[in-house]
Amino acid sequence: MRKLLKWFLLGLSLIAISLFGADYWVKSNANLKVYSSVENIPNNKVGLVLGTSKFNRNGYVNYYYKYRIEAALALY
Repeated sequence: MRKLLKWFLLGLSLIAISLFGADYWVKSNANLKVYSSVENIPNNKVGLVLGTSKFNRNGYVNYYYKYRIEAALALY
């Protein structure tokens, strides 16, 4: 039983290290590719607007949708 617990804790530790390592890697590589202003984005031939629903569950306008569309228009 003690050996099983030891292997379980080791496995759990490796999973936690892997998750935090992957999170750190993604954040550090994406940091230079995230823009907070339209003026800072370099010119490109194409663009991608990620989808989201126009309205949230309460029937109100989804601000993620609104701001993505506004940013796409400004870039166009």
